[in-house]
Formats: sequence, structure tokens, C-alpha cells
Amino acid sequence: MGTRYPLARTSRRITYKLQTHDVRKYLLTDIVQRVRRAVTRSGGELRGGVYAPPKQITRWCVNRSPHVNKKSREKFWMITHKRVIKWDADSKVDMDAPLVISRMLPASVAIRTVEDVPGLMALKDVFQTMQNMKESVSNGEETENSEK
Repeated sequence: MGTRYPLARTSRRITYKLQTHDVRKYLLTDIVQRVRRAVTRSGGELRGGVYAPPKQITRWCVNRSPHVNKKSREKFWMITHKRVIKWDADSKVDMDAPLVISRMLPASVAIRTVEDVPGLMALKDVFQTMQNMKESVSNGEETENSEK
């Protein structure tokens, strides 16, 4: 019988969420291709491809005139196009990739970065930080005592 939980992973998962209100057809597709190139160039592995959540359509209706012609209305709508890119990043991966990606986006595209650090890697980072603090404190005490 198989295990209930998958094997513990040691790499971080980074998710980029892109969205725009722009009406140009292939804007997000071009940007996703750029992001893919930047991620693979920095040493990350794309996982699961690119997910396209359903576009969000916001509609509202406004009276044309506030005093007369109450039946006459204007209808507006705004469409939000979205894409989600997920990739696994090793500790060796260049951490400037999100900065590079945010620089190559046009102003009409918003990007949000979500980082998921697995439990084992988070613990490793915590222990490493504690070890560094312990070493710096012990080194600091020795230098302070020798100066006094």
C-alpha cells in the first residue's frame, strides 16, 4: 500500500500570477513566453505548464442622465485576463529572476509572486541561521573580552 504523503521536497516553489485589463489578444501569451525563458535561463524547472484561470468580467450599469430618461442607461464592462506560472527553484537558482521578470513587463500587466518553502528546507534555513548567530555571538564575545 502506498504512502499517504508524497516524499518531502527540498526545493522552493515559486508562483507568478499575471493579470491585465489590456485588450490586446496575445499580450499575456508573449509575456508568459518571456517569463519561461527567464526562469529556464536562471536554472529553474517549470512544473505543470501555464494555468489560465477563467477571465473575470465585471459589469455595471449607469444612468445616462440623473434627472430624466430613467430607462436610458449605459452599460460598461471590464475584463481581467489572468495567467499563473509555477516553477521549482533550487537554492542555486539566481534570485534576481523575479527582478528581471518585473522589469520586462509593460505597465498594463500586474505580477504577484508567491513563494512556497517546504518544511524541510525551512527547517534547514532556521538551523543554519541559528548556527550563524551562535558563531557570531561566540566570536563577538571573544573579541569584546579581549579588547577590555
